[in-house]
Amino acid sequence: MTDPSPRRLLDLLRGDPRTWTAVAFVPADDDTCANAATRAAVLRAILHDPRPGDHALLRRLVEQEALAHEYGWGLAPALYLATFLLAEHRRVDDAALQWAARTANFDTHSGLDLWPLLAGGVTATRASIAASADPHREEILDDLARPPYAEAHDADVERWLTYQRDEYYKVPRPDAPRSDGAHPADARRSDASAGD
Repeated sequence: MTDPSPRRLLDLLRGDPRTWTAVAFVPADDDTCANAATRAAVLRAILHDPRPGDHALLRRLVEQEALAHEYGWGLAPALYLATFLLAEHRRVDDAALQWAARTANFDTHSGLDLWPLLAGGVTATRASIAASADPHREEILDDLARPPYAEAHDADVERWLTYQRDEYYKVPRPDAPRSDGAHPADARRSDASAGD
């Protein structure tokens, strides 16, 4: 039996949370995750067919992608895509998970924006974090007190989301040969460096 297509796998994942083990973090011998390519393909499938009911699945995908990044190093395009797709749900209660993704390792902390963390609303998210018992509360609030987030408004978050949306929808559909979940800017950088 062959592996299901990303679209078919997404249908299975949407239909039964017991199938979510297919996208779970599983350490591989080379400091990567055995399911990384599967998660990336599922994220690209969600990108082209987002649904309000995907929130719980996206939380699981971000969580597993963050675990993979804690185990390894670097910043895979799939984590960037996962945090964006979760941010599209605009939920204050996702802020802690977005923070966990951002702080999974040195590269994620340097490479991921705080805009996804604020997608539930700038004022509401700041108030929720300030009132929380999160052990990282002070660190999160300190990061949010730095530019460009210190003076951020919901319109700034919306601009970031719009930019991401515009860029990601230039990516080929999930059934296209590329299935790594890469952000279009990564492809442009690769194309540009190939000409050097």
